[in-house]
Amino acid sequence: MKIRIVAVGKNRENLVERDFLKRLSLYAQVEVILVKELSASAGALKGGFLVVLDERGKEFRSEGFADLLKDFDSRGETVIFVIGDAYGVPSEVKESADLLFSLSTMTFTHEMARLFLLEQIYRAFCIIRGKKYHND
Repeated sequence: MKIRIVAVGKNRENLVERDFLKRLSLYAQVEVILVKELSASAGALKGGFLVVLDERGKEFRSEGFADLLKDFDSRGETVIFVIGDAYGVPSEVKESADLLFSLSTMTFTHEMARLFLLEQIYRAFCIIRGKKYHND
């Protein structure tokens, strides 16, 4: 499975993020692309199921999120997650989304959202594979 995370921001060293990317490499090809700004016409937002993170988006329990990723994995579909900057995601990008997804109704920095998303993706794969990472 291919997962692309497109986020506005700078590339700051984050050891926890690097650890989750390493763990995820057992289950999927995950790439993080950092951009200066988001545009619906950007090539990084093409070629897959577009999921835009937005506090008003659909919320999932961890098991439901695992089911969503399992469905994409079974179809061999690339999933593209988009994380905006302090001002969110431009409306043109939101309108082109296949799904608006909320990690929480709280607002996080793009760096924290990226880390939380990677952790939830890893948790989802552990649920799918029956690993002992997720506690019911």
